[in-house]
Amino acid sequence: MHSNRLLLAAELLAVCGAAIGDAQLQNGGFETTHTIAGATHPDQGFGVWRLGADGSAPTHWSLNPAYPGELTVLSDGAHARRNFVRIRGNGKRGQAHVYQPCPGLEVGKWYTVRAWVRGGSATLLFYEYFKDGTMKFPSVVAANAGPDKWEEVSGYYLCGGPGFTSASLAIVVEAGKRVDVDDVQIEEAPAMPAIDGLQPVVIENELTRIVLSPRGHLQEFVAKKGGVNYASPDTAVAMFSASRRGGEVPVSFVERKGAQLVIHFVDPKLEATLKVAAARRYFTFTVERASADLDWLQLCNLRLNLGDSVGTLVNAAWDKDFGACVLACNDLTHSYSADESRAALCARCYREFGMQGAKVALIGAPRSQLLDAIEEVELGEGLPHPMLNGKWIKRAPERFASYLMSHSVGEDNIDQVLEFAKGGFGCIELYPWHSTPTYGINRSLFPHGLAGLKTVADKIHAAGLQLGLHTMQAMVGWGRKDDPYVSPKADSRLLQSKHGTLAAAADAQAVELTVNEKSIRLPVDLASGEALALDSDGACALWRPGPGAKPGKKLKVKGANLLLQPGENRFELWCDAAKGAPRDVTVRVVGLGPRASSGTTVGR
Repeated sequence: MHSNRLLLAAELLAVCGAAIGDAQLQNGGFETTHTIAGATHPDQGFGVWRLGADGSAPTHWSLNPAYPGELTVLSDGAHARRNFVRIRGNGKRGQAHVYQPCPGLEVGKWYTVRAWVRGGSATLLFYEYFKDGTMKFPSVVAANAGPDKWEEVSGYYLCGGPGFTSASLAIVVEAGKRVDVDDVQIEEAPAMPAIDGLQPVVIENELTRIVLSPRGHLQEFVAKKGGVNYASPDTAVAMFSASRRGGEVPVSFVERKGAQLVIHFVDPKLEATLKVAAARRYFTFTVERASADLDWLQLCNLRLNLGDSVGTLVNAAWDKDFGACVLACNDLTHSYSADESRAALCARCYREFGMQGAKVALIGAPRSQLLDAIEEVELGEGLPHPMLNGKWIKRAPERFASYLMSHSVGEDNIDQVLEFAKGGFGCIELYPWHSTPTYGINRSLFPHGLAGLKTVADKIHAAGLQLGLHTMQAMVGWGRKDDPYVSPKADSRLLQSKHGTLAAAADAQAVELTVNEKSIRLPVDLASGEALALDSDGACALWRPGPGAKPGKKLKVKGANLLLQPGENRFELWCDAAKGAPRDVTVRVVGLGPRASSGTTVGR
């Protein structure tokens, strides 16, 4: 996915047009047009744009040659005035991009972007250009409108950042989708309400003092020992934010009410309340309430002047004197590092999995106490706290030994592997499983089952080495597909977060699924390893290749944001973490085991 985004950046740099005029957006209603005779542009290997019969294209708008599709200027049935455009994504790259440079935008200002759409889905986003040659593509709003009625969509855009040079607004339509668009506007967002009388929010414990401005920006992250303020001067990044319909919604102001921190957004209908608590070495933010139509809520975006060491797995950063860490306290919370070179420690919760009760811990501590503080969070918040030979595993000296990951080790070859491992390894890591999620023993490696695995483990320990077992976390469908949790029907206790209903029957030769639903929105952070399943009678039956299936066919899921990723005879859900954008993929094997009838539910 990252390589795709880098390729997109390189291609878009080549089409960055010159600034046009001083307006924030020109010809948003597509009322003025010009005629293009012949090809719209040279073919860059992705095909070319196709226009309507009269060759009309909207003035001031550019057709991105790296992402071609079809565009027609129509007059019958416009939302207002005379014209509108119909855009279809059908080029070799899938997506179709129509864009316009916006030189009138001012760095640091919030803007409201509006459009009227009909008959399909589209995303409004910006191409952002920076002095170092990089690009960003912040999404403003994802529109999905019915076929008969114009619907207004809107979102917010914060212009600029360090090194920002210019931006263009883009209308993006996915592969196989068609949408009508009219009356696109960019307006400076209404002024934030006055915050006279609101005081900064101060939170402190024995080690750290945190101060948030009434607008929700981090002003201080002070180490009490030494008095150094590690807060980044990048005031454009707010501590809290949220997303609705695919676009970020800015915070208007925050206020402290006892143990509660209330977050007010520029849309007065949106609000979130966090419970704030301070322990000896850390703080916690817990979601008590959040507006139901938020896609996600940012619980923390901690930007600090710490960059000597960044640990993305534990979500921490430190220098020789001080360190900080942000940890998720439960399975409703996603903690992550937004930058591998400096402290950008973040946490979010998602409507998909539930927001109420999501909880994050924030640590600020002298470097010598950072590990102690992490342990305090694990113990205080009931998180896993693994021990090894009587010591917390993060302190156990054995954890620094090299390990040999060998997934083909079994009863027959363990002696040879041990001879090799004695050359300097401290641990041998096995993968003895037949399939997930039951983790049955692989009898081809361990003919005697658990007894054979114990024999191998005893030999490893007798050689003075540690034994590791490689687990696949919560993955479903990793390995063989006859795991009893997923075949012949998946266990009803497995997570099924999204479903769609088949509109037509699908058999073993099927290469295309059609669902009735207009859109199925998947979580933006799906990992590989989740098997595609069909639900015919209340339980989830695994979709398996049929005997007549042939490799190399292309599988599509029409009418839904449902994606598949190839594996070794397995199908996995996948979603673009940036936009949740559909993408056609080629799979090795396509087909269904039992015939799936119309009305069957497709789900995760």
